[in-house]
Amino acid sequence: MNQAGSTLRGLGRLTEAIKPMTEGAADAADMEHWTDTARRLSNLSGLHLALGNLPDAVGTARRAVEFADRSSDDVQRFKRRANLADALHQSREFAEATQLFAEAEQIKKKAKSTEQLLDSIQGYRYCDLLLGRGEVAEVLRRASETIRKGEGPYALLEIGLDHLSLGRAHPPDSYEAAHHLDQAVDFLRRAGQLQYLPLALLARGTLQDLDEVFRIATRSGMRLHLTDYHLASARLALRDGDRPKALDHFTKADTLVQETGYHRRDPELAHPPRRPDDHARPHKITPFLSATYPPLFQTPSPPHAISESEANHLCPIPQKPSIHETSQTCPPHPLR
Repeated sequence: MNQAGSTLRGLGRLTEAIKPMTEGAADAADMEHWTDTARRLSNLSGLHLALGNLPDAVGTARRAVEFADRSSDDVQRFKRRANLADALHQSREFAEATQLFAEAEQIKKKAKSTEQLLDSIQGYRYCDLLLGRGEVAEVLRRASETIRKGEGPYALLEIGLDHLSLGRAHPPDSYEAAHHLDQAVDFLRRAGQLQYLPLALLARGTLQDLDEVFRIATRSGMRLHLTDYHLASARLALRDGDRPKALDHFTKADTLVQETGYHRRDPELAHPPRRPDDHARPHKITPFLSATYPPLFQTPSPPHAISESEANHLCPIPQKPSIHETSQTCPPHPLR
């Protein structure tokens, strides 16, 4: 049953994959295969997360951690904690998410003494949280180190995610940010990992990128990506002076956040754009409408923001890894 669920997920039929993947995890637990149970539950949690079922994603991820601890497999223990941390982060449970990422990294250091940082999918998810806290220099340090380690069957995915972290950490509209975001889109597209490509498209944020995000999200039912599409589209509409269109996107995003539990986006929904004929309140530009409000996925400058020259020193644009020249794609990858 687990294989059937994985096949359905690979075809983009995410909702149909839930039942067989749930049964597959139950079968592994019945056979007391704790490592397989932890892995399967974590994949199921990732599926719920992609679909925007945040409470189910968090609950299933907690069970994955429990079975990983029962297995005494340190690789499973750090990966499952990082996955739970990501689900909590999207739910706006920042304190517990931060603690779990730190625990995961400590367990990894113990299991793999030569590797000090979370990398791959887990590393990107930790950088995502750090960017939300304004820790730009730390993200540049981490991603510039882990991007050099991308190898093996998932190298396209891993390098793409590191480029995404770097693109989001560099100053907006800088050459460096544009370079890394272009590379992120390229690598993730060639990796064939549909659930990750929208992250890079949203970060780059052109009209064509957003159109592609909308197609992917609606066809596969990825409601978190759909929420971010509406928020990004609302900002573009505001930039162009189309407040009715912005309000329409904003309202749809707000509805999705309430339906999914995607409360990480609550601050961005605190100030809806006003209709042009709304004269009940004095004309006042709200934080959401402000030209200085950071675009989706752009990191707000921390109190002691690093300069562009400092960012370049921390992370100069790397030479293209050799794998960039290959046209192969990754094999099907678990959501992990």
